[in-house]
Amino acid sequence: MATKGRIDMLVRFSCFLLLMGSCYSQRDKLQQGEELKDGDELLSAFGKFKLGFFNPFMTTSSSSKRYIGVWYYKPEDRTSYESSFYEVVWVANRNSPIFGKSGSLRIDSTDGNLKIFHSGGNPIAITSFEGARNTSVTLEDSGNLVLHELNSNGSIKGMLWQSFDYLTDTLLPGMKLGINLQTGHQWFLRSWLTLESPAEGSYTFGMDPNLTDRLIIRWFGEVQWTSGLWSNEEFKSWVDRSYNFSYTSNEQEKYFSYSVKDDVIPFPRLQIDQYGDLHADSGFYITDSTICNRGSSYFDVKSGLMSSVDGTKFRESDNMTLHDCRLKCYKNCSCVAFAATNTENKTGCEIWSRGTKFIKSHTDDSRTIYLEFWVTAEIKWRIIAIVGALVVILLCSLSYVARRKYKRKEEKWWLSLTVAVGIVILVPLLSYLCYKAWRKLKAEVQRKMNRRKLLRELGGQTKEKDQATNHDLKIFNFQTIVAATDNFSTANKLGEGGFGPVYKGKLLDDREIAIKRLSRRSGQGIIEFKNEAKLIAKLQHTNLVKLVGCSLQGEERILVYEYMHNKSLDFFIFDSDRKKLLDWKKQVNTNRVVGTYGYMSPEYAMSGIVSTKTDVFSFGVLVLEIVSGKKNNSCYHTEYPLNLVGYAWQLWNEEGFNTVIRPVIAVDATHLKSKTKGVLLVAVCKDGNEMIYPLAFGFANSECSKSWTWFLKQLHDVILHPELVLIVSDRHTGISNGMRAIFPNSAHVLCAYHLPTI
Repeated sequence: MATKGRIDMLVRFSCFLLLMGSCYSQRDKLQQGEELKDGDELLSAFGKFKLGFFNPFMTTSSSSKRYIGVWYYKPEDRTSYESSFYEVVWVANRNSPIFGKSGSLRIDSTDGNLKIFHSGGNPIAITSFEGARNTSVTLEDSGNLVLHELNSNGSIKGMLWQSFDYLTDTLLPGMKLGINLQTGHQWFLRSWLTLESPAEGSYTFGMDPNLTDRLIIRWFGEVQWTSGLWSNEEFKSWVDRSYNFSYTSNEQEKYFSYSVKDDVIPFPRLQIDQYGDLHADSGFYITDSTICNRGSSYFDVKSGLMSSVDGTKFRESDNMTLHDCRLKCYKNCSCVAFAATNTENKTGCEIWSRGTKFIKSHTDDSRTIYLEFWVTAEIKWRIIAIVGALVVILLCSLSYVARRKYKRKEEKWWLSLTVAVGIVILVPLLSYLCYKAWRKLKAEVQRKMNRRKLLRELGGQTKEKDQATNHDLKIFNFQTIVAATDNFSTANKLGEGGFGPVYKGKLLDDREIAIKRLSRRSGQGIIEFKNEAKLIAKLQHTNLVKLVGCSLQGEERILVYEYMHNKSLDFFIFDSDRKKLLDWKKQVNTNRVVGTYGYMSPEYAMSGIVSTKTDVFSFGVLVLEIVSGKKNNSCYHTEYPLNLVGYAWQLWNEEGFNTVIRPVIAVDATHLKSKTKGVLLVAVCKDGNEMIYPLAFGFANSECSKSWTWFLKQLHDVILHPELVLIVSDRHTGISNGMRAIFPNSAHVLCAYHLPTI
């Protein structure tokens, strides 16, 4: 039996070595005289980054525009919250796309420069050095593409050029934001034009040229955002402490760079998008006083023409998106319409001022125009105000005519009194009605603006009929939520967590939902609300509770989930009677996501640092609750720690696993052994070692990878089936030896190798 186990392990290890060899067989260098054709790729030493030709995000694979760049490499079957396979961090020809797949990357044999050759014209030079050189280019595991000059024997003589000096829209650890004082070269990020085009956009992110101790985002030169001043080795307004910034200032250069503390983020980067969003909880936005107060107007898309065919066009029109054009219009108080000048990719900008009329048309020469509209309610109340003013003027006129007609003094006083009383009553009444109408209108416009802003941040587009995003996330009216929950009645209350109370509700179509209402006492705000909405909206899995939609009105922040008819796991395992309804197999086959104190990893609960370790910690707590039948956030004995993790760990060290496992009906050897392995698994999760982090399970490419889903399946099998034993190979703690001592006759072994994080 032991021989069979050794043979099985030897075969598995041999397969592992074979796979690892094939994984890293791809090259990371391009020598002089070689070429990288469209379809070929360079892979960095540890498989983190790739260099090759690609289509931009949101474009079809048949798109004729091709770019060459570096992207973070994630095999297709690895768990990812991103909807795009390519997470591009650098583009060589962002303003000069290649049409078709005729392109190739080469080092010119005559001068040693790196160039893109294609059938559509002259080569596109990436580097431009004079004189013949012997060079090679290497894709480093940091994502840096480096051109080296070589000696005659092939050894590296020095670095000639690196992509880290020519940034696009992404800042990786090791990159700089600042200025080279000797050459005048500046390091800064510039956004993509659109999701479909990596051409230079309108937003830049870099060091403030006037105040070199802060970072800023600028839109066509105007400051939109600032990190706050650099003081005591940190930015005062930078909230996210996962990014550890440093500042370097000497005679040659001044720049900021950053690293990530304890590698808490698998793919650390700062990226500025086409809306000027840095994708980091940091800094603050500058209030722009030049934005016109347009009251309750909004822009709606129409098809037609403007009476003045030519509007105002801008010098930087080619690098403007619809988002930029909208801002230009908002800054011009006389602007009533705007449109893109390039209808193919919706770039360029043209605006029209008041006095021009819109002509509805569906002819071939009609254009897509964003036209200013006023909210109907405001028009109604404006009419009421005008009519009221006319009534007051009419009364005053009648009073004047009557005073002239009637000469006798005794006949004048009652008429004057009537007019005066009418004015005294009507003017305050009309003023009050106008004020109420203004307040109501302001709230309605704010609600619409918040909804549109949230939709944009969720990456969706508003659909006029159902008000949904492209993630099928519906924006509910607050009155709909009130009706569904019977005005948040206590009878419909399901529970309450750190976010706030949760209610059961029923929509008009009889669909049952769970409504999570942000509590004012929760300490969470709009940032946490948006983070949860944005994250869960993009996650679609059969084992995850689906986010149906959300609601924003005034101070109300509401998330709408699908209703779980079968309750949650703790509904059963923490109740003395109901836990008998679930057998052991059902209990360990249940998963949930927990975000309450006691389930969160210490670094997240105390420092706000989120990483893949957070999920491992929470998973360990969940398994421990299952095998013990106790809640984590309860005190069990005055002599022991206050939470279940510390309590179980101390019992484990003092008395063994039998005191941790809860008694259940009909406990047999199989269940006992299964629970023992559950406790061992928790011990591994609580150990804090990186050997079981999700991203450590996988190889360098899609042919060799094992996904996180695969890993969870193995853990599931380990707990359910007594013939499987989890043996973790660890060079520090020797946990594997202890597990082998408990299960010496295991025929099947699951090895978790300590691999570099990918």
